[in-house]
Amino acid sequence: MSNLKHVLKNVLPQKLLIWIFLKRKAVRKKMSKRRRLQKRYVAKYISQNGLQVSNGPFAGLLYVSQAAGSSLLNKLIGCYEEPLHSYLEKIKLDSYDTIVDIGCAEGYYLIGLGISFPHAHLVGFDSNSQALKLASLLAEKNNIGGRLQLKRTCTFETLEKSIVGETLLICDAEGFETEILNPILSPKLAQIKTIIVETHDHKKPGASDTVKNRFQSTHIIETITLTPANPDHYDFLRTQVDPAHLIHILKERTTKDQKMLVLNKKDTSYA
Repeated sequence: MSNLKHVLKNVLPQKLLIWIFLKRKAVRKKMSKRRRLQKRYVAKYISQNGLQVSNGPFAGLLYVSQAAGSSLLNKLIGCYEEPLHSYLEKIKLDSYDTIVDIGCAEGYYLIGLGISFPHAHLVGFDSNSQALKLASLLAEKNNIGGRLQLKRTCTFETLEKSIVGETLLICDAEGFETEILNPILSPKLAQIKTIIVETHDHKKPGASDTVKNRFQSTHIIETITLTPANPDHYDFLRTQVDPAHLIHILKERTTKDQKMLVLNKKDTSYA
């Protein structure tokens, strides 16, 4: 970081340099406040509501005591990635033989959807070994461990082998989506019934357009912007959380305009 500061000092005007560092400091301050509040309320929330998801599409899901790379509190509340909830409810009315999750973390989506599809085979990929241990524990807590297969490495070959029958694919791979979601190198992708992918244009510029271009001939594509959850949907929190803190609790990320794409095969029954 010190080397970067030195380079910037030599190439940027002083006023711009000051603005950049002040902006960065402000973002860090907001992030640390949100994290402090999340940590402060999560133990209280668990003591009052138990270690399970209270609301949303996975209400009743027994949970683990950690989340890998995301907010445990938001998942327990059931407000995690709220703009996606209506799509998940539609998906739960359909049928799938296989659910594949690239970047499954501790298994919020993989295990949550696995309960809705009791006969589906579940495949999770994550490079974080601790996340996979949590996913395995989450599956055991919800009595579906026998249907779960976890892998650390997702390649075109392992992905092709995992796509069996009517498949639901979820991908949150922190920019890796443009590399692995390639129907030319993994032909079965073009036949997948439903794909939900979080795109990371801030890490891989043009990621959303890249994915759209690759699947526009085979899938109907909808774009979702991940905005904070609506406090009005969680009235019970008003008795458990200081109203001044609620907006910080429900805000999951600092990246603005984070996108998710929902792709449905053009011959599926719903779009």
